[in-house]
Amino acid sequence: MNEAIKLTRKGWVIHPLACPKDTGNSPGKRPLLNSWQKRKKATATELKEWFEKTDNNVGLVLGKESGIIVIDLDKLDWVDVIFPPGQKILEKTLRADRITGRGHVYFKFTDKIGNWKFHEFGIEILGEGNQVVVPPSVHREGQQYKWQLTEGADLETFEIPELPENVIETIKLLKKLDERIKGCRKCFRWIINQSLDAMHGKEGRRLMLATATELKAQKVTLEEFRLYAKKVYGDNYDPGRTTDEWKNVDEKKTWKCDTIRQNFPEVMEICRSCFKKSPDIEDTEIETTKKAIEIMTKGDPIGYILDTWNKFHSGDRPFGYVLLCSSVCSSIVASDGLAINFNGDSGGGKSHACRSMLHLIPQKWWIRRSLTDKAIFYSDSVQPDMILFSDDVQMSDDMKMIFKNSIRDFQEQFEQEKDNTLRKDVVLKVPPRLTWWLTAVADMGDDETERRCMKIVIEVNEQRSNILSDRLQKRRKTGEEKYPEDYPEVRICRAIFKELKSRKEKVIFNFNLKFKDSINIDTQNIIFEMLLATALINKYQRHRDYDGAIMASKEDFKIVVDNFAAISGNQVSKIYDVIAEIIE
Repeated sequence: MNEAIKLTRKGWVIHPLACPKDTGNSPGKRPLLNSWQKRKKATATELKEWFEKTDNNVGLVLGKESGIIVIDLDKLDWVDVIFPPGQKILEKTLRADRITGRGHVYFKFTDKIGNWKFHEFGIEILGEGNQVVVPPSVHREGQQYKWQLTEGADLETFEIPELPENVIETIKLLKKLDERIKGCRKCFRWIINQSLDAMHGKEGRRLMLATATELKAQKVTLEEFRLYAKKVYGDNYDPGRTTDEWKNVDEKKTWKCDTIRQNFPEVMEICRSCFKKSPDIEDTEIETTKKAIEIMTKGDPIGYILDTWNKFHSGDRPFGYVLLCSSVCSSIVASDGLAINFNGDSGGGKSHACRSMLHLIPQKWWIRRSLTDKAIFYSDSVQPDMILFSDDVQMSDDMKMIFKNSIRDFQEQFEQEKDNTLRKDVVLKVPPRLTWWLTAVADMGDDETERRCMKIVIEVNEQRSNILSDRLQKRRKTGEEKYPEDYPEVRICRAIFKELKSRKEKVIFNFNLKFKDSINIDTQNIIFEMLLATALINKYQRHRDYDGAIMASKEDFKIVVDNFAAISGNQVSKIYDVIAEIIE
């Protein structure tokens, strides 16, 4: 009652609201009077009737009659954009709140801005025809509304300031930005309103460019975009850099839906209801990708892929792990690659092991060819980042030269000019980051080339023969295809590989390994490749540094050790020497 009297003395139009425990609609906020928007200042009799011996909340009619406009902030993401901290605008006016992180900010009424609601930003401009709940009212959840005033100020005598012109102009720009954002795809609207953390580091800068492209395609102007940049970067906002980078944004190169989902799996559910989503996106693909990302973020992606691989290829799990690491090295920035050379008795399952892993990788990233057919390098059939698989026994001299240069300079394209039968010069091109899987080549050309490969020897003994025989009989009894397509696990594995191979990542580690003198440089480098590949596969469960690089962990190194050591007895002794020499 006393507070209502004080506010009425200030010339404000006060009216009663339902009590917070009311059982009707909007308890604590619902006006109890008809035509409350048209009321004048209340009389003493009316105030006594409304608030004496009642639990009614107190409402304030906004607009010309009270001379008040309120900016309602449901979240504080944009508060420093609207009210630059250096100007101390908030500290100079009246505020009211009931919980931290939201509240009402009071200014003198102005008709320069309207009753505008920016729901996704959590901002409402409340003027003529609106009302707010004022202290000491109580919310239905039990919190009490409280005034926030400069220390020493008195509510009755405090004069509400005018809304600064720069704030008015910012709100007008924000209104335009809000309208244009509504034309963006739902996923970008979600990204724009998420935490600022995602916009920092290397990947954050890439995401900011994608967001800027989407906004520019919706005709957002530089001045409107500046508001978003200020929100994202805060004190680190650089107006000059924003201007320069905005000029370079090509609005015709917006991200494809598939690329967005690969980079930000959180948008999977949003895709379902997006009217702008790519027409080729099927719900089954979305569900598969969602499951793949769930495994990568919360599960064991290495274990899942190897479990699926073992559905077609029995045993040999360490070999499968090496193939898995090799297959993703091309996605690591500055990788030296990991070529595989399987050797061993015929019928031991070398080719089947490779074919089974390739079955889990989308076709665009592998090719199966003869090593006598160097003509493939005169065409476009072999592309960067592919796996080239061959189970030929012999490698021609020309192919040995191609192979040697390819694995020696993994990141570079190798070219050689040749004369063809028509006496015309043609160029042989071996693309960069080509990963070789060979299963029967005994002569690699020279010792240096052989040392650069991961050599795996598979011996056929009685136990192995029994495993292969049992697997074959099971497949033939059930009529199962050799490489079945109908397993949902196969589609999920392909989605995991798609996520791993669709973009390049920098991978680093921050611990030291001191190798024994007996371990040569090439073996050390193979260990490093497997460590970085393991971290890449586990990237959603690994930390990143400020520049966005994935940081391999000692857990990743243990996985390398456990698998590498199982390949041969000779390698066991070497690798366990390494374990003893990890330097903290």
